Amino acid sequence: MGTVIAGTAGTYDWLEADVELREFLDLCPEVVADRYLAVTSADSGVFRPSEAELAAGRNVAGDIGYSPRLPPGIPPVCGGYDEWYVLESPRELGVLSGDNIFTTNPVPGTVVPLVNYMTFRLSDPSQALAERFWKQMAWVQPESYIGDGRDCLIFATRNRGLFTSVMARLESL
Repeated sequence: MGTVIAGTAGTYDWLEADVELREFLDLCPEVVADRYLAVTSADSGVFRPSEAELAAGRNVAGDIGYSPRLPPGIPPVCGGYDEWYVLESPRELGVLSGDNIFTTNPVPGTVVPLVNYMTFRLSDPSQALAERFWKQMAWVQPESYIGDGRDCLIFATRNRGLFTSVMARLESL
């Protein structure tokens, strides 16, 4: 694996790593186990659950996909350009926005999927996308965020113990 870049912003620790989402979940399944997902991008688009996924408790509201509590050992489907907000309890985030992030500020109740922007990284604090990301995180308040973009996987969490565990596993690769 390549370099892991890490930092802190407010109550969140974050990292960028050159690892695929499936590998990340295989290595660190506790990131999503016993938690709920709000899916704001699935393979660069809106999450559309299959009949089987609907029967298993997944649903969509405001073009945001939601999972039931995820059991340990059964990671969700990954397709690339996925963006997940990991929640400790089920709740709706609002609606997915297709607005241009550069002309519209994030507001509570509207989520802009940032993982689909090719240059999105947290390690460049001068980047407008990073600033907008932290504004959005401030009102969404997830336990964790996972974004599988073009250049890297981004993981941010306010769970310090979880972050320490994830960093140790990634650094051991």
